[in-house]
Amino acid sequence: GQEYSNDKPEVAASKATAALAAHPDLVGIFGTNLFSAEGAATGLRSAGSSKNVKIVGFDAGPKQVEDLEQGVVQALIAQKPADIGKAGVEQAIAALKGEPVQKKIGTGFVVVTKDNMNDPDVKPFLYKTANRGLAARSWRSASSSSTWSMMRTPRSSSSASPTASSP
Repeated sequence: GQEYSNDKPEVAASKATAALAAHPDLVGIFGTNLFSAEGAATGLRSAGSSKNVKIVGFDAGPKQVEDLEQGVVQALIAQKPADIGKAGVEQAIAALKGEPVQKKIGTGFVVVTKDNMNDPDVKPFLYKTANRGLAARSWRSASSSSTWSMMRTPRSSSSASPTASSP
């Protein structure tokens, strides 16, 4: 079944532990975001079932990568933040120029396992602890007063290219 943790790892841990108690034959959990995957891994670890139940998580934060290295998580579905950002900027520029934009854009993903996590084609999609990348920084600063750069197109000329500036 489906369970919701509201982006709280401690809730996901509790729900994973409860699901395991209710269904001792549970064989797998898919964590649909960073928090649910981290929480599920914590819950299974505390229940002593991290070897019996397989976890696949969406995203590739430092804790998830650590859980993958330790064998608590079997796979991560990593996003491609640079590709997502590039597509977003391209769509914003098209919209500002009055050009058509795409309704849906496939953003791609990389399946990361313990076997391929050090592969040079995979490693760039794992968030780093010191520099987690734009996707990880954006959720963390949602409640802070950080200043972000934005794209701005000068109004004087429709053919001018966008420039980056601070608000």
